[in-house]
This record gives sequence, C-alpha cells and structure tokens, in this order.
Amino acid sequence: MLRSSLCGLGEEALHDALRHGRPVITFSGEEGLDAGGLFRDWLASLAAELFSPDHGLVVRVDREDAEGLRLVGGLPYVSLSPVPEAANADCRSYLVLMGRVLGLSLRHGVPLGVCLSPPLCKLVLGRAAEVRFEDLRFVAPRQWRELDQCLREADHEARGLRLHALGDALGDALCFAVESREARTLRQQGLWREALQREDSELLPGGRERLVCAANLEDYCDSLVRKELVDNVQGFASHVRAGLLEVANLRPTSAFARSVRRLGAEALEHAIMGKLDVDVGAWRARTEYVPEGRAEEPRSRQVVDWFWEAVEAMSAEQRGDLLFFCCAYRRLPARGDGWFAMRISLG
Repeated sequence: MLRSSLCGLGEEALHDALRHGRPVITFSGEEGLDAGGLFRDWLASLAAELFSPDHGLVVRVDREDAEGLRLVGGLPYVSLSPVPEAANADCRSYLVLMGRVLGLSLRHGVPLGVCLSPPLCKLVLGRAAEVRFEDLRFVAPRQWRELDQCLREADHEARGLRLHALGDALGDALCFAVESREARTLRQQGLWREALQREDSELLPGGRERLVCAANLEDYCDSLVRKELVDNVQGFASHVRAGLLEVANLRPTSAFARSVRRLGAEALEHAIMGKLDVDVGAWRARTEYVPEGRAEEPRSRQVVDWFWEAVEAMSAEQRGDLLFFCCAYRRLPARGDGWFAMRISLG
C-alpha cells in the first residue's frame, strides 16, 4: 500500500484530485464504489503503515517506558526518528507523503488514530521555538523524569547528589554531549561495536569535556532539548510540513488553509488522533430508519431498542469496530457533532 500510494499521491495527482474534492480510491482486486468509505479506510490504513516503527520513519514511547505518562486514548506518542534514512533510503518521499496524509485527514475530518507527540506537532506547524523541556517527556520519559527530579531540588548540594547518582546509574558522569547521528545509524543497523567507536555529538563547543553539575543543569537541559527535539529532527519534520502545506495551500485563501495556519499543537494532536469512544446516545439520535415510519411500529421499536442496548453493552473497542463497519471511521472526529449519519433498514 505504501508504494502504490506514494506513486498515486504525487504532487500533480494530489492537486488534480483535490480540485475535484478528494482522491477516489479503488483497492486492487476488489469491487466497490468509493462514496467516502473507501477513502476513509485507505487513509487510516495508510497512516497505520506510515506511522509504524517497522518502516524506520518514527519511534514510539513504549508503554512500559511511559509509566505515569499521559497516554491519550491508550495510544503511544509517535515522534520522528532522528535517523530515518538508516532504515529507508527514500525517507524524504515518505515523509512528504506523511504530511499529505495529515493534510487530507484535517481537510476531510478523518481521524487517523495516531497520537503525534507535542514536539512533533510544533515542528510540523513550524513552531520550533515553542518546544520546551516539558516536551522531552513525550519522547524520552525516563530521561525526562530523572532530569526533572534533579531540577526540582532547590538545594544545590541535594541536586548535585542526585546528578551523581544518575551518573552512577548510567555508568559515566553526564557531560554536554549526546550520541551522534552516525552512532545512532550504526546502532539501528545492528552494528553496536562500530556505534560505540563513534564520538558523541557535543551540545556546546567543548561539551565532551564539560561535566553537568548543579550550577549548569538548566543550561544542559535547554541544550539537550534543542539538540534532541529540534536540531536532530527539524530537517525531517520540514518534509512532513511541506506535504501538509501542499494540501492546505492548494487554495491559500480558503477557510481550510486559514484554519491550518491558525492551528495549535494540541488541536493538531487531537484532530489527528480522534476520540476513542462513541457517545451512543448521540449516535442513536442521528440514526435514520427506513422505510420511514417503520421504527414506530411496536415490533420494530423493540428490535431497535435491543440493538442499541447491545451497542451500549459493547466495549469501546467493539463499538469502534461497529463504527468502522457502518461508516468507515476508525475513530470519532474531534471536531464535534454532525460528522456522520447512519441509516438502518428495517425489514
């Protein structure tokens, strides 16, 4: 699906499709008329592949590693890999495709069930200056917790003791340097011995010789965040942003284009992720029954009541499966009511 979508969703094809509304999807070997359901199915399935760590474009915060971390909707946070080219030589094309998928998701109100990390949202929206130390928790929660505990120590001696204990746990004292891109690439390729032979990348000139202490801990955290969350991934995030803006700027003066320019990081995160559970009462209220009037008949009314009682008894995951079966939405859009209507035929 990735390769065929990459070929079929190039810049010219995308612009041509959007001028007529949206891409019209057909699945190879399957019959079907795309009235919207196939498009939503394709978009969500493509996103699931693009945002899978298996392709080397992204990394996820593991559930065990994220203990105590806010996991929205039960989903792990997704961030760009700092070395996507290590696993995918054509990473630029796929990152642009990723941005186009995000743009189509926003344009057509189709949640992808992917939880983008807040720092990634800020980079994609061109707001790198808004990235803060707090954002480290969504990418490296253990490292963030350890450093945050040190920062909370107002007494310099107590802070120094915590840093010393952290250095002992790491096997070496902290300095103003981090693992280099070359080392990460080798490690991702399984070349651990070669990776260990590469010098660390300095956060500041002379950083390998500058130890972290109580007095310069804030400077270290600021430099670390700038390096790890911005500098190492901003170039790759710019490709994602370019794909998003291709969709948004097809009509630069449109309401959609203006809304993307005003979009905040949290709003982007929620729009792409969508809502997990279904408000069954709202779902039932906007469901139509045919033939008209049949639902008011006593026997039909009882069947309708049984159906909605069964839906109420389902788990959130089961309701999500039913939602997809009925409407081809894998997640509820976060933008409110009026996003779909279901029709039930009563025999």
